[in-house]
Amino acid sequence: MVALQKRENVVIPFLQKQLSDVEKRIGNLLDAIEEGLMNASAKQRLDELEEKKADIEISLAKEKIEKIPLTKGQVVFWISRFRSGDIDDPACRLISSGNESTNCRRSS
Repeated sequence: MVALQKRENVVIPFLQKQLSDVEKRIGNLLDAIEEGLMNASAKQRLDELEEKKADIEISLAKEKIEKIPLTKGQVVFWISRFRSGDIDDPACRLISSGNESTNCRRSS
């Protein structure tokens, strides 16, 4: 499990490169606007790039959130909670996020 978490995420660098490219294009368009080359199509393109930038930033944030590393101790603790449960008790078979209280009775 820990080894899987340490594997490099190839999506994050890809999204970071896309974000950098879009920011460069936005900068170039803003330079052109400052030079007086503003027209309706330039404004439309700037809006499209700003929207694309926002989408990439959201995707990047989601990707970073999805890969929150767990320590071996955290995994062992979570699994050990089921060690003494009664497998015939449906409450013990539920897998929760850990935030809910469970009424799992202990086996005798």
